[in-house]
Amino acid sequence: MGGRNRYVRLRGFVVDERGQVLPVLLVLLVGILATGIILFQGGRASLLRAEGVTAADAASVGGAYNLRDQLLRIIMQRGYPDPNLVNESELCSRAAQEAAKNGGDLLACDQFGFEVWVQVATDEALDGEGAAEGVGDGERGIAESKAQLNLTYAIPFGGAPAWGV
Repeated sequence: MGGRNRYVRLRGFVVDERGQVLPVLLVLLVGILATGIILFQGGRASLLRAEGVTAADAASVGGAYNLRDQLLRIIMQRGYPDPNLVNESELCSRAAQEAAKNGGDLLACDQFGFEVWVQVATDEALDGEGAAEGVGDGERGIAESKAQLNLTYAIPFGGAPAWGV
C-alpha cells in the first residue's frame, strides 16, 4: 500500500497546463505582424528607389538631348562644339520636365563638358497607412544618373549630321 500512497502525494504536485499555448501564440502572432510590416516597408523602399532611378535616368537623358540640341546650334554659329557656351538653366529645365513626367523632382543638375549629371527624388514618400515608425517614415527615393553625349560625327545618306546620346 505504500506505493499507492506515494502516487497520491505526487499527484498533488501536478500543475494544470491548460491554456498555456494561447500567450505563446499571441506573442508569435505579434512578432509575425511586426516582421511583415518591416518587410513591407523594405519592399516599398526598394520600389521607391527603382522609381527614383527611372526618373533620374529620364532626366539625365532629357538633359543630354537638350545639350545635343544646344551644341548643334553652337556649331551652326561657331563651327565647333563649345560646351562652355551651353545654357545650363535651359538644360536643367528640360531635365526637370523629364523627371516630373516620371514621378520625380529634380534636386540637382550639373553639366560637365559633354556630360549631364542629375539627382532626383520621387514624388511619393514612405508614409501613409500601415507605415512602420522609424523605418524610413517620410523618406523619398533618391537616385543619381549621368548621361554622356557621344561626339561621333557621321553624315548619313540624308546628309544631316548624326549625334548620339
